[in-house]
Amino acid sequence: MTDEPRAPLRRVVALFRPYRGRLPAVGGLIALSSLISLASPFMLREVLDDAIPNGRTGLLTLLALGMVAVAVTTSVLDVLQTMISTGVGQRVLDDLRTADYCHLQRMSLA
Repeated sequence: MTDEPRAPLRRVVALFRPYRGRLPAVGGLIALSSLISLASPFMLREVLDDAIPNGRTGLLTLLALGMVAVAVTTSVLDVLQTMISTGVGQRVLDDLRTADYCHLQRMSLA
């Protein structure tokens, strides 16, 4: 009776087992994107506290380019993460549909 609640979870985990190499990649891309996006507030602080008040246009330009680079990099990482996770989800659904179809084909017409 204690195994009953875990049985559906085991079945779901079994569906993702062939793609277990891609799931850590998705997690890694999410973590990397989050870490890179942490740089943006610090750059903004430098813009507001140092570059603009002191008229340092070189620093302002550098920080603005850095903020754009952070935005572009996190966007690219988010697209990659979405592509991988969507691909895995679609493959799992395809495997599930194929297994259902094979099961139905083995059943008798009665």
